[in-house]
Amino acid sequence: MSVRKATFVKVAVVLLGMVPTISAANAQEWSFDGGWTSWVKESALLLNCTSDGANMVAVGREHYGDENKNSRILCGRPVFDDRVSYVAAGNWSSGYKKSDVSFTCPSNEALVGYEMRGDENGTIKFMCGSITWGGQPVQLGRTTAITQKESNSGIDCTSLNPQQVIVGFQHRGDENGDTTITCALLEKPSE
Repeated sequence: MSVRKATFVKVAVVLLGMVPTISAANAQEWSFDGGWTSWVKESALLLNCTSDGANMVAVGREHYGDENKNSRILCGRPVFDDRVSYVAAGNWSSGYKKSDVSFTCPSNEALVGYEMRGDENGTIKFMCGSITWGGQPVQLGRTTAITQKESNSGIDCTSLNPQQVIVGFQHRGDENGDTTITCALLEKPSE
């Protein structure tokens, strides 16, 4: 997976050419390091934030145009109190017809990847993963839904709250239909 390095803090995404450090100002809050995957043609894509041991979850998605155009996801490695968490990827979901899909990860799991084949009548699959920190499972809390037209969608959960991850995906119709991404807040872990 080709990933540009980034860190997500309070309100901004700062792209870096090296692995970022977590500042003391961000202690006791979740932050992410990672970056965008490469652009891949939507009708034949496989994007996975945990491939090659990357240990990340999806926090954003971009797609512009129809199924012959490219998509990418923003992957982030959750960090709390200067300590990196662990992401355990699950299995791929069954296939859904993209023009009529409503998918939500199991409780306390975040999206880590998705696979798409064909146009709006094609199949889309999802992979979710659980997050642990200090050996304890991380709970996901309050959710927020963001809806945009599929052919012009750039959704970054961390732009709403820098401690959110993707947990759901809904789409109806073709590229002119709406896509809704559901984001969930990472709760502070108990020690």
